[in-house]
Amino acid sequence: MQDLIAAVDNQSNFMEGSRAAGSTMADQLLDDPMPMDRRTSMDQEVPREGGGERRPSWSTPPGPEGMGYHLTGLVTDLNFAGNNDRQSFFEGIRHAIGGIGNAFMEGSHHGGAADKGVQYATQRFLGIPYAEKFETRFQQSRLLSVFDERKPYNEWPKRCIKNQLEPQNSEDCLYLSILKHKDAQDETPVLLYLTNEELSERKLKRLVSKELTIVVAHARQGVYGSLDERIFSSSDIENIFLFLQNEKHRFKIGEITVLAEEHLAEAFSLVVEKIDVKRAILFSGNALTRSIGRERFQRKAANRLLRLSQCDLPAEAQAIDCLRALPIEKFTELTKSVQDSFYPFGDPFRVPVNRKVANRQIPTIYGLWKDKPAESYGYPSIDNFTADFTYTDFKKFLAGFLPDSTFKNGALLRRLSLHHHIHTKGNKKDTYFLFESMRKMLFERDFAIPMERLVMHLAKSKKNSVWLFQYGIDNPPRNCLQDGGWEDIEPFCERLLGYYARFATKGAPSEPSCSAENPTFPAMRSTKRDYFVKIHADGRPEWDFDFHRDGVAFWTDLIPALNELELVGRRDAIFPEEQEIDPLDVEDDAQAWHKAQAVEGRKLAETRAEKKNGNEEL
Repeated sequence: MQDLIAAVDNQSNFMEGSRAAGSTMADQLLDDPMPMDRRTSMDQEVPREGGGERRPSWSTPPGPEGMGYHLTGLVTDLNFAGNNDRQSFFEGIRHAIGGIGNAFMEGSHHGGAADKGVQYATQRFLGIPYAEKFETRFQQSRLLSVFDERKPYNEWPKRCIKNQLEPQNSEDCLYLSILKHKDAQDETPVLLYLTNEELSERKLKRLVSKELTIVVAHARQGVYGSLDERIFSSSDIENIFLFLQNEKHRFKIGEITVLAEEHLAEAFSLVVEKIDVKRAILFSGNALTRSIGRERFQRKAANRLLRLSQCDLPAEAQAIDCLRALPIEKFTELTKSVQDSFYPFGDPFRVPVNRKVANRQIPTIYGLWKDKPAESYGYPSIDNFTADFTYTDFKKFLAGFLPDSTFKNGALLRRLSLHHHIHTKGNKKDTYFLFESMRKMLFERDFAIPMERLVMHLAKSKKNSVWLFQYGIDNPPRNCLQDGGWEDIEPFCERLLGYYARFATKGAPSEPSCSAENPTFPAMRSTKRDYFVKIHADGRPEWDFDFHRDGVAFWTDLIPALNELELVGRRDAIFPEEQEIDPLDVEDDAQAWHKAQAVEGRKLAETRAEKKNGNEEL
């Protein structure tokens, strides 16, 4: 390959007729262009080195398919040279030939012959609708009645809206895409990824094999998937499974393993008894992962949205129709305003609480980040910290963290939490420490502790197979399957994706092994201790037990016990219409309210005594 490039470089006295010859060669190649399903988008253009016009740019997959992309680039460069000078002609040939070599080198770097073969042998069915299109938002989806097999299905569809309106998001988003091996057998196991993230097709193809088909499906989430007590995303997930069941012979669909995270994991947990699913992998969300007071969040958020949009009409149907009539840009802006008002306690637009555990349990892997909440849930991220954050802001957070409306001994519990999370671990004058402590407290209360309770509850029955693990990077499904950053976290992703594939095909994330480099991933209650697995950022797995023991003891034992104490001097509302004291007006550290009431009581007693003495003298 290098000799060929050198030979092109050495052609200093090329004949003047080469331009015409080059143009003719380009015309011949363009007579039989590449199929459109072998190309990527040509909308982006890059400037040509040395000035001149701009030419289309292609992303290059590894292996033989990459060679085809560079041959198309060769045609483009030759055609470009026909309208410019001889030097550009040689540059075009050299660029294309070098690209062919790089394609093979990249294929070798990313898995060698096996990886190149999978890339070349993968069949793509992109943007398949699984539900009928609907005209307005806030309605249940309906299963697609007729599948149109005449369409090419070669473009990735737009994804459902998450929090912000982006160019690749749309309300018309109920689509799925299938990547399968061309030699896949009937009833090939399927890994179904419920997500609205932008993913890399090249990385998804690395999971495809004769034993595993990948399906990426989009479903509504946030306010579009759930408003007050109305749930729409669950109907989307049901229709995904119905569509795959109806078309299983066409696409050779076998047992389905679901991979979902956050909002969609919660929506999936509500319909698990209604669908034909074999296994599940759930990240940072399930039916029991809820915030304190979550039961009231949906109603408050819906009412606030109606007031801001001036749609708080007497009839419920009229109010919903008013919201449907709002332009998508205005509706997204209002939704963002409502979400911000609930900061830092997460996105209020989530599926309603369902604390009843489903009777039918499937083998499930639960994953959780090591110490911080998921940012896409609406919780604070490190980017939200500013120099304006003060101890007063932390006290305001603490008032909502353990509110008087939920805990009768709220003042005592807030003081206890301040001691447990702040005074014993750092300096309350360090505002960054306070901010990070706030994030960790939310993570334990809303994610780690409910996750531990659910897993241990399910593990009590020997019929349920449950695995639990922590991961060392943020949002691994998205970050491992998107372009960019692969080299930094490649060992971690190789480990995690290996667990995915084996769980979907074999029913367990790992094979039995005593190797320190590749230990067994044990199910809960399968050993003497309840081990979970930590997957570090460098891909190293590690067994551990006592999942968040400190937080579990605090929330499971200490808080419930102290909340039931009958405290002397505790203030109760005398009349039903009396408003509770605002926790922000109370200094929990010293319980100044109780001191003030005692002082006022002494003054009142002294006044009454003086009046009584005066009356007696008269």
